[in-house]
Amino acid sequence: MITDVHHVGIAVRDMEAALRFYAEALGLPLVKRGEAPARGAQVALLAVGGSYLELAQPTRDDSPFAEHIEEPRGGFTTWPCARTTWRRW
Repeated sequence: MITDVHHVGIAVRDMEAALRFYAEALGLPLVKRGEAPARGAQVALLAVGGSYLELAQPTRDDSPFAEHIEEPRGGFTTWPCARTTWRRW
């Protein structure tokens, strides 16, 4: 049984614009913001209830997030990571 979703990741072209939308317009609290050099990205974590929204802006062309920005259906980078409790059916 899925008990909750830990986080969802979205690649963004412009971190400042994304934060204006998610933090200011939607009111999601910013939990943490910083650089992830190994992933070639600037990242921000916002709280959504008991879960998180991770925004990632690529800072170099070989960042794993760069390819998601070019996708026509959006910049989702992380499938929702769910917590589960295992029960016998």
